[in-house]
Amino acid sequence: MNVAPPPPHPTGCSGSLAILAAAVPVSVIIGVVADLLRLLPFVMGVTMVIAMIGGAPILGFLRRRGRISWRSVAKGGLVAGLFVPLLLLPWAISAVLSDAISPNGRWIGAVSSLILVLSGFGVAGIVGAFTTWGLLEWLTTEQELPAARRWRFGLLAVAVVGAIFGGTAVPGLYVDRSCHNPMRDGRESLGPVAGFELRLPVREWPVLRRELRQFAATRHWSFRDPTPSSPDMQWFDASLCTEAGTQIGTLYAAAIDDGIVFSVYQPQGGDSWKQPTHALQRQLEARWPGKISYLAGPSELPAPPWPLSPKPSSAARSPRPDWPCPASPSSSGRRRSRTTLPCRRDTAPAGSDSSPAHRRSPPRSRRCRWSA
Repeated sequence: MNVAPPPPHPTGCSGSLAILAAAVPVSVIIGVVADLLRLLPFVMGVTMVIAMIGGAPILGFLRRRGRISWRSVAKGGLVAGLFVPLLLLPWAISAVLSDAISPNGRWIGAVSSLILVLSGFGVAGIVGAFTTWGLLEWLTTEQELPAARRWRFGLLAVAVVGAIFGGTAVPGLYVDRSCHNPMRDGRESLGPVAGFELRLPVREWPVLRRELRQFAATRHWSFRDPTPSSPDMQWFDASLCTEAGTQIGTLYAAAIDDGIVFSVYQPQGGDSWKQPTHALQRQLEARWPGKISYLAGPSELPAPPWPLSPKPSSAARSPRPDWPCPASPSSSGRRRSRTTLPCRRDTAPAGSDSSPAHRRSPPRSRRCRWSA
């Protein structure tokens, strides 16, 4: 086993600086993998706090033992990376159980996501631990003079401070300048002008995506759907917009059973949003009758200025009888049809009544009898 001697003094300053410096590349890797570079300052701050809370005690323990090897560094990094996820494990387990018993629950996907998150934190901890080990060896090597060690310490401190301030400028490079961002002009807030809710089960989401994509294509709008199409991922976040500014965003609301909320934004002002929003709502109502509703309440989305389409009545959905029957007795002179005319309301197919008065087989020329 390759065992490295414990680095000389100063232990506290060098160790803390090495941990903070190692959190910088780990934060960038997390931002790239999780597509969180626009939140890099927040990610960097959280990573540094987790690294100091979980990594500093482990580093001190290993230094006191005097046995710092690649195995101990890997184990310490794994423990430090899983420190916060393990604290949140009871909450994650309860979320997985709630997904498993929900009507559209996908417990396999929830468990897979939990394992993926734990693995990601573990790998990040290991990468940070080895980076810390390398920086600590570089800072406190015995072959260098104290003046050289102080110069390296100052250089690394300046690099960490520069990375922190530089990270604050990264989100500005990732501002969405497309019409899918209604606040691309720099405003800090913007409320929707209208909205409605579409209640669909998860199995119907692919069909909804096709409907929205078709609507955007026919009107030459831009369509964006960054959410995965996996049935195990219960997340819906599509967007339709035009360069003039009108944007219709959709978002799955977990608090509403199977509810997908449509929000309409009009940053440029005016009423140009009404016609396309009305057309989209009517298209969705034709595809899913009775599934659209307006969200009531002062804190909810404003309702569009047009009423909802009437829900289909039960009589309109009732199937017609599939047995043939002749014309009524009052129209004996008309031509009878045995294949196309359904029985009237006061008729029934032959043999449907088991009373003794009707057990005799009807004549071959009659396929329906009149009910008493």
